[in-house]
Amino acid sequence: MKFLQVLMVLGLILLAVFTVANFDALMASHTLNLFWISSYMVPLGMLLVIAIAVIMIGYALAVTFVDLKSKAELNRYLKQMDQMRNAIDQAEASRFTQLREYIDQQMAGLASRVEGRVDRVRDELAADIGQLEDAVFRKQVDPREREL
Repeated sequence: MKFLQVLMVLGLILLAVFTVANFDALMASHTLNLFWISSYMVPLGMLLVIAIAVIMIGYALAVTFVDLKSKAELNRYLKQMDQMRNAIDQAEASRFTQLREYIDQQMAGLASRVEGRVDRVRDELAADIGQLEDAVFRKQVDPREREL
């Protein structure tokens, strides 16, 4: 955009310098016929210089409008992308929360199963120890008798 602006200003300056240098020739009157309706005596050179200047200014305005329109569209796209990014972040956070809840549930279930298993093994071990103690107490033999 900067290059086009510089080029446009440079063109207008050159047109102004050309107009000043050839002012007498541009101001020479000529008959201007408007489609057989009427005719006027106007400086045709000056009319063409003004037409060129209007076209250049119109082009500059059109380029500026297109540039502003594209920037507005880009801004709209950026806002949409930001909204999508926020929605994706929220969905991802929700998935992480669900995953954490699932893992917590699984860990709680695993912990209860491990606790049950440990209790059962402890009970079995206590029963085995009790049986061994009973067997030892029932068969209490004097060690001296055993050696003979």
